[in-house]
Amino acid sequence: MDPKELREQAVKDAKCAIILDAARKIFSEKGYMNARLEDIAAAAGFSKPSLYSYYPDKESIFLSLAIREMQNVTQEIVDTVASNGPFVATLERIMRIVFANFAQTFSYFSTASNFRSMGGMGIDTLRRKELMEQFHEIMAKGVHAIEELIRRSRKTGEVVSTQEPAELSWYIVSLIQGVQMRSWMSSKECDIDANVRQVTDFIMNGVSGRNQKSGKVHA
Repeated sequence: MDPKELREQAVKDAKCAIILDAARKIFSEKGYMNARLEDIAAAAGFSKPSLYSYYPDKESIFLSLAIREMQNVTQEIVDTVASNGPFVATLERIMRIVFANFAQTFSYFSTASNFRSMGGMGIDTLRRKELMEQFHEIMAKGVHAIEELIRRSRKTGEVVSTQEPAELSWYIVSLIQGVQMRSWMSSKECDIDANVRQVTDFIMNGVSGRNQKSGKVHA
């Protein structure tokens, strides 16, 4: 890009960020179904017609917001794993990142639901294939970072499970998502400290608690 194009892109990116901030507020207050484009435009300080210069409809705003939130969380996870800390401390830090983000966006997610409910929300995921793929690609980076943590921890002897790191990383992600889903379904905010302790205990000790003395992940 030439300098003029770079400036124009910077301005566009800044305005898109303002719109997404406004959308997050409106979705939290009204829920996805009741939120209107004119509400989002007004909250962002735009006219409704000018909003179309940046997003074609409410669906694209919702998905773009979800992508932005996932990007922020994923980058924090990647940076945390790259810090080369011990397994348990790193895993707990990752969970705090995820749960803290969920706590901050609880109202948004509890009203706007989640990707499993998009059909009921009227969001055509097939028509938004490119945005959906972008979301899943970003999520996969976070999963791969946890996989790298497990591989590294095998070398240090902190993880001795014979299961593949890729499988273990998905088990951990599923546990974290389960905690979020429980909070969402019960309409209760996520207790970060309690959830981190509970998930860590389950990962380290399992159902039977046979590994309490070793302090290693056996699975």
